Amino acid sequence: MPAVERPFQLFSTYMTFQRQAAKHIEPVKPTLLPCRRYKHGKEHMAIERAGTLSGLRVIDFGQYIAGPLAAMQLADHGADVIRIEPPGGPRWKTPANAMWNRGKRSIVLDLKNTDDIETALRLIARADVVIENFRPGVMTRLGLAPETLLAEHPSLVWCSLPGFGSDDARAQIPAWEGLLGAATGNFMLKAQRLRTDAGRRELAPDDGRPIYTMTPVSSVFAGCMGALSVAMALVARQRDGRGQHIEVPLFDATFAAIGSPRWKGLPGTPWVRSYECADGRWLDMLCYHAKHVRAFANGAGVEDWLDQPFVNNINKVFRTDAAKVRVLLARMEALFRTRPAEQWEKILTCAGVPIAMVRTSAEWMELPQARESGCIVALEDKQLGPMLQPGIQAGLSLSPGLIAGPAPAPDQHRSEILKELDTPPARALPLTAEPDTRPPLAGLRLVDLGSVLVGPACGRTLAEFGAEVIKIDDPNGVGAGPDVNRGKRSMFLDLTKSGSKEVLERLSLDCDLFLQNFRPGVAEKMGIGYDQIRKRNPDAIYISYTLYGASGDWAWRPGYENQAQAATGMMDRFGDGIPAMEPFPINDYGTALTGSFGVALAVYHRNRMRSERRQGCGQHVSTGLVFTASLLQSIVMNTYAGKRWDEPRGQEKLGSGPLDRSYRTADGWMFLAARENQIDALARVPGLEELAEIAPGEREPFLESRLALDNTANWTARLLALDIGAYALSTVAEVMADPRAARRGIYLDRAHPDGGRSVTIGPIPKLSHTPTVAGQPLRPSMEGPSILEEIGFDPAPLLESGGVLVTPPALAVGGD
Repeated sequence: MPAVERPFQLFSTYMTFQRQAAKHIEPVKPTLLPCRRYKHGKEHMAIERAGTLSGLRVIDFGQYIAGPLAAMQLADHGADVIRIEPPGGPRWKTPANAMWNRGKRSIVLDLKNTDDIETALRLIARADVVIENFRPGVMTRLGLAPETLLAEHPSLVWCSLPGFGSDDARAQIPAWEGLLGAATGNFMLKAQRLRTDAGRRELAPDDGRPIYTMTPVSSVFAGCMGALSVAMALVARQRDGRGQHIEVPLFDATFAAIGSPRWKGLPGTPWVRSYECADGRWLDMLCYHAKHVRAFANGAGVEDWLDQPFVNNINKVFRTDAAKVRVLLARMEALFRTRPAEQWEKILTCAGVPIAMVRTSAEWMELPQARESGCIVALEDKQLGPMLQPGIQAGLSLSPGLIAGPAPAPDQHRSEILKELDTPPARALPLTAEPDTRPPLAGLRLVDLGSVLVGPACGRTLAEFGAEVIKIDDPNGVGAGPDVNRGKRSMFLDLTKSGSKEVLERLSLDCDLFLQNFRPGVAEKMGIGYDQIRKRNPDAIYISYTLYGASGDWAWRPGYENQAQAATGMMDRFGDGIPAMEPFPINDYGTALTGSFGVALAVYHRNRMRSERRQGCGQHVSTGLVFTASLLQSIVMNTYAGKRWDEPRGQEKLGSGPLDRSYRTADGWMFLAARENQIDALARVPGLEELAEIAPGEREPFLESRLALDNTANWTARLLALDIGAYALSTVAEVMADPRAARRGIYLDRAHPDGGRSVTIGPIPKLSHTPTVAGQPLRPSMEGPSILEEIGFDPAPLLESGGVLVTPPALAVGGD
């Protein structure tokens, strides 16, 4: 996580919240149209149990990961998803399909066959949503042009998930996951070296060698962002009846995983590191704050350390003295070797230390706590039998959703799907006279008490979809990060000062959405727990994030990105011996997306209830970082009889095999992304002619020797000419400096209203009818007085008491 966004406690966890009467200002609400096929009356409870999207139909043309994953999330929340399989079944035969296609119905259609195209058109005519992840232009060439079909069916929501965007010069590059990792800097960022160094300032020189990760960051982020964008488009459709075209390129979606254009990671410190224990197992600890260091000292029985000079300044754990830190590190290593890892985990967790044992993915899936929370679920698959797989990502208290069943066999539901085509399409939704092109959440207010990354990133996402976000920060904290708080209005509120608690209460009365990511129980002590907010504002949608989710024996445990990677096997796999962090804080940013998806569902559900004049339609949306960590590993996060854990592991890996890996060229590194059925095409590339005669086991050394003979530009040109994936490995700095990113709005370099420049990433999804908004650069604390006036408070007394603080900047700060 960026140094300027170190985790901080927003307010004292032991404050009591004294409620005062306050005037409830009713927010502006849009006029809502009836929903297609919505069921009324006594069937409400059945709809809520089945999921928010019950009654909606999705046509899923997706293959590989992103498309099926997006459709799966809609199916988990009640949508009827009809999966279109090609002859022969999924293009990628993987056990992970048992998760990505669960809860769907299946029909096989040959999209090169005229009759089957006609069937596809009839299915689309009866659908609410279409999802596909072909390259731009493919659907049009097949006779399923999005523009034409959206014109014929104006209520249709069409979601495209291509590798590169339709407005990107790289649109026709075969964007396999490994190629996208190379193109986005994912294989060249080595922040984990800072953890290994632990502040000793003895980093080895970077040899420029890439490190491969099998985690499909681009595909999963695009799938999650696609599901989120569809849910938001459905919310917008409730206003004017109009659907739209959504595009979420996988390359662009990876910017959300990077999070900041200047992401470099934190410097090393012994307080944020993995340690080997007496049994040879490892723990990962994150003591970013003085309170965590004190908790560690108390729990470990080394309180006397706090008086020793080798501990350095516990208020600045990332600023270490090179000589002192060696002493501290040696003490820590010796201490952890005195007990087994699981024992240390229990002791220090009970003391309040963010810590987790480094487990394998197999161990995580078998943990009772993973099952209790719903993070891992049991399913009877038709092909694999009894199995475990990741569960529903976003939990909703009133409309929780349900996994409708296992993945279908190809063509399993052909007869019933074709029979349904004999009935006329449902009556089209009525269209308002004037299109409503506001972002989906326009008119809704979010009070954002999020800290670190996941909470604020959710608030930023909701702001991009149109919510007015009031960001509340502690003036005694480290400050608000400009990247995750772009598009928000900022107020510094000190709850220890007179009158400030009443401000927070008024905000909670006037909001539509309320967000926090404290550990369970902390918000309640502050008087802002879900039940407390619901009693004052029963229509409010409440969002909370934790490490392990909202239920189960581990729900109370503290932890962050690091612990999510440690607990779920991510860190073990990427390190393969010595635990290593994945390059980006992918669980923080990914969970922000899945939580935002839950918010969109809750808004959709509330709108449906309000259309029937029902009251008290708010609900609790919750999820945890380990849910996203499990989803990100869903390629392998499935257990069944005969399961083999043979995926690529460790810091020396360059890819998944000879045809899918990084190779050194004459002037740098290039990623080759070819398929087995492209061997003959590869053999037509000048310089690789003998490849067709090379035994599979000898392909890697052959390609290593040949690709080293010419430069990257020449090799990529030759390979791409034959539609074989190839891309030069890039660093994050190079990715952000590419002018294409700025032209397409996913990298923003803007003048700041208070002086200087603001450099952040931009909104990723492209919505044709209700576009997302970048929002203004963050102005920390500056909107406090105007917010107070809007909710009926005189700013002067609060400014005088210090309850609200305004600190005008001398010069605006750039990206994180």
